[in-house]
Amino acid sequence: MHLSGLMFARSEDSPDNLNSLSLPSHVIEASLYGCEVALFALTVSVLRYERRKNSKNPEYVQNPMHTYLLPITATLMLLLSTIHLILNDDIVSSPNEQSLRRSINEEVLKLFTGKKSLPTDVMYALQSLLGDSFIAYRCWIFWNRSTRVILPLAFLFCSLIALTAVALIMHSYSEFSGIYFTLVLPACSLICNTTCSGSMAFKIWRTQRRTQISLWPALMVIVETGLIYNLSLITIIVLATTGSTTAFTALYISMTPLIGIIFNLSIIHIALAKRKTYQNTPEQPSPSSEAIIARTDASAQSSVLDISEASSSPYVETFEKPAVLSDVIVKDWAGIKAV
Repeated sequence: MHLSGLMFARSEDSPDNLNSLSLPSHVIEASLYGCEVALFALTVSVLRYERRKNSKNPEYVQNPMHTYLLPITATLMLLLSTIHLILNDDIVSSPNEQSLRRSINEEVLKLFTGKKSLPTDVMYALQSLLGDSFIAYRCWIFWNRSTRVILPLAFLFCSLIALTAVALIMHSYSEFSGIYFTLVLPACSLICNTTCSGSMAFKIWRTQRRTQISLWPALMVIVETGLIYNLSLITIIVLATTGSTTAFTALYISMTPLIGIIFNLSIIHIALAKRKTYQNTPEQPSPSSEAIIARTDASAQSSVLDISEASSSPYVETFEKPAVLSDVIVKDWAGIKAV
């Protein structure tokens, strides 16, 4: 991955280096965009396969999450990445030579400030908000629609929207606001993703300790996908504050397709983990065991529900015989089989 190389960029960049950055930056973004297109096609195939497989079950009730929300979200992310790629031709093609004589931090502000780069920044902001809203929604579902969870998440997400809107408005009028946009949006997104991923990972860990059932595959899905995105955000913040213009530019314009890649990769990862669970799960698990239900979001979602509470839960169907771990049905709205 190109992130490791970006960490060692020089703190001082010449005009020639910035001019020569244009083509490599576009190549990096185009390569990531190609990966996103391939993963998008694979994601659509996975969702269609799961839907076709579940439709053979006479008790299956169509899941709006997998029928509409996941495909629409993946399509919107691909569309935003496409627009960002088209509009990104002139971001680093003609840097201001006078500003290059200033400190490197001022060049970071100049390079990504003003109406010239505003359309691409809007695409990145929308992509980031889309991913953050989805992971916040999945975290709420993960915790069984708990009010104690949704209220802090709603406050956090509304703050993120407000700060992003203010940053975009300031970004189009003031050079100084460039640092506001390039730092505030990644920082808020980092807080949102860390909070949601951490809370879901904590619940899986707590469930595993209480039931002595291995839920490491689900935990690793959340940790791996969340870690990739969070490390990218941390790298952007570090590069922007330390003045590594070349590295910051290359990583910054790559974030839009990277968000879509992580989203699609999480869906595929969960689908593969579920098939492995079908093969390795014992046929007669304990009735009081906790079931992990594979779910999907920007950082890889999973849901855990205590089967011992099934009699009082409106979201769980009863079974005439012990169910395989991956066959437990959870209803998000009214009779939905989780993929």
